[in-house]
Amino acid sequence: SYLYMSPSFLAKSRALYLPTAAQYRQLHMFRNTKKTANVEEAKPDAEAEQQQQQQQPPSSPSTVSSTSAVLTTVRECRQKYPNCVLLVRVGDFYELYFEQADDVGGDILGLQVVDKKFRNGTVRFTGFPARALLRYIELLVYRHGLSVALCEQFQEPMRRTFTRKVTRVITPGTLIDDQCIADTRVHNYILSIARLDKRQTNYRRRLDDWQREKSMLLDAYRMDVARTIADARREWEASGNALSEFNNADVHIPMVLNVPPMPLISEIPDTEPVGAGNSADADTELSLAWLDLATGDFMTCPSSRSMLGTDIARIRPKEILVDSSSTTVQSLLATMYP
Repeated sequence: SYLYMSPSFLAKSRALYLPTAAQYRQLHMFRNTKKTANVEEAKPDAEAEQQQQQQQPPSSPSTVSSTSAVLTTVRECRQKYPNCVLLVRVGDFYELYFEQADDVGGDILGLQVVDKKFRNGTVRFTGFPARALLRYIELLVYRHGLSVALCEQFQEPMRRTFTRKVTRVITPGTLIDDQCIADTRVHNYILSIARLDKRQTNYRRRLDDWQREKSMLLDAYRMDVARTIADARREWEASGNALSEFNNADVHIPMVLNVPPMPLISEIPDTEPVGAGNSADADTELSLAWLDLATGDFMTCPSSRSMLGTDIARIRPKEILVDSSSTTVQSLLATMYP
């Protein structure tokens, strides 16, 4: 059996449920008008947002959200190593953030600096591949005399998270990689300058006097021994004995060498005037020590205010270390290196 529908019933059904050509055109025009209105409404919002982003300056380390683990690490390492260029390992790249991206990455290294978006602002950012690390360390440390702090990444066991920490600080005096040093024939000295206090200065003066006195006593003793042996040889030969049978060991030599004991620093009073009786000792109040980490050469010497510039020019150090509490040495270096 089948359902029979008359032609008049089918015509009525089509008119009820199917839109006509005029209705199609009207619906199409309505959709186009709605799309145009949505685009015009969204365009001012996009332009306002873009102008707001251009007017908003790049965020500083203190204003950027701390939800990013990388920025948190950068902020902590920058506070711990304020005088170093911080290179942070992220994947296969070493990255620089904030003002170091412009000052170091853009101006010195010639890298392209961009704005990296975070939740509540943008951060100045640049980087370079990890395989080119030695080349950029040469530019920063060897050629421009900057200090670099390397922040490496470590993956947690059985997890996908990473932790980062500074594993090495490279300074001009601690650069020992041959690939980063253009001329390996020149020493890479790191120099330390210390100012001696009154007790240390007086102790060094007394120690020099003791060594001088000891040397004079030893020279006098050697002359007495030689004179005693010569007199014994003449007496032996005058008695008619053969000179070939004379033995120096048979000569009695009295032990009259009285060397005073070496002075101790605990015996030196603080109230004793520095360099009393010797103007040269009064000017000698500095001590120098320099080291080459690559070769292990270590040397020391005394110096003074007037000779410090000459000694530094002779040593030619790549880096100078000074105690932060020694204002005298800092003022001397400030006059040499303004």
